[in-house]
Amino acid sequence: MAVQKWRVAECDVLIKPGIQSRQLLWPKNSPESQATITQVTMEPGSVSERHVHAHSEQIWIVERGEGFLLLGNEQTEVLRAGDIVRTPAEDIHGVAKQRTGAARLSRRDGSAAKLLSRLRHDKIGHGSSCANWSAP
Repeated sequence: MAVQKWRVAECDVLIKPGIQSRQLLWPKNSPESQATITQVTMEPGSVSERHVHAHSEQIWIVERGEGFLLLGNEQTEVLRAGDIVRTPAEDIHGVAKQRTGAARLSRRDGSAAKLLSRLRHDKIGHGSSCANWSAP
């Protein structure tokens, strides 16, 4: 695999109501990669519902704003700028944005182990498929 370089402004942005997910590194721009990196912006009141990823862990870095980490058993924890959250594969998780101010999160998916090709499409949104998202 050769070194790759591109600009953030060139990356695809997937959209759901109140949520934009900029695909910094994903199969479309780096098919040989074993990880994905996305930058997620959530508008006030938006929610990424509780869900699981069967084959990958997910790491969130809260860049700005506040919200709530949604966990299994209806548990929640406050998220603030500077927080880092690691969610192992098969653990229930989601994010809810408070009703004021936008939030920005960086999300990194994958692991050092070789990932299944299916995993690359199991990164985004409320389930197991990129098909739930649309380009602007």
